[in-house]
Order: sequence, then C-alpha cells, then structure tokens
Amino acid sequence: MQQFTIPYRRLPGDSEARPYLVLQVTGPNGRDGPIYGVVDSGADQTCLPFRFTALMGYTVENMRRDQGMSASGPMDMWVAENPSSAHVVGLDEVELDLWPTFLPEGHVALWGRADLFRQFGILFEEEDQRLSLLLRE
Repeated sequence: MQQFTIPYRRLPGDSEARPYLVLQVTGPNGRDGPIYGVVDSGADQTCLPFRFTALMGYTVENMRRDQGMSASGPMDMWVAENPSSAHVVGLDEVELDLWPTFLPEGHVALWGRADLFRQFGILFEEEDQRLSLLLRE
C-alpha cells in the first residue's frame, strides 16, 4: 500500500500545528484553486465556509438548505446537489468527488469522512505530528 505523509502545519492564528491538507478543488463552474483544510475524523462530510459558494459556482439552484448538528449544537447549512472535483496537492493522480456542505460560520475547511476517508486510509500520528494518507490498491 502506497503512503503519502505530510507534517502537521500551523496556519496564522493557530496555537498549535494541526493535520492540514491542501486540496486543489474545481467547482461546478470550472474555477479551481487550493483550499487548506483540517482532516477531521469527526466530520461526517466535507464542510466549507459559506464564502466559497460563489467562487466554486454554487448557488441556490444547486444547493439545498438543511439543518445539521455541530459540536456546539444545531446549525443551518447548505448542501451541494452536485459535486466538485479535487485532488490532494502533491498527489495529483488520485481524483476525488467532493459533495461539500457549506456552513455560515467557519474559518477553515473540514475534510470529512464521506469524501476523503472513502478514498484513503487515514493515519494520524500525534506524537510525530504527521498525517499519512494510505492509497488503496
């Protein structure tokens, strides 16, 4: 099994390094760009801050409003009805379909189980401060 390993990173405003992963995301409108996000085993799906909707080409016509739960309680969210495509920067040969959920509050993307974890085995190594993606054969 092939393994892709990166060190935890500290972004501006972080008090400690976290398991950030950069995905190159292409929205339904064809625009693409890198998005930093935390690999989050507690996130059911990929969650992006609402500010990404317009950049990626999501509108009220291709999202539905829903109610979800977060660690702090219930919240409104908007769920994409069509996917974006993405790949891990540095691991271009593996393409993912992302079905993002957009949250009104949030400063960083959360890469969740429904997308990233279905494509890769995920290994968090807290003591060594690194994240490994295990490519499935």
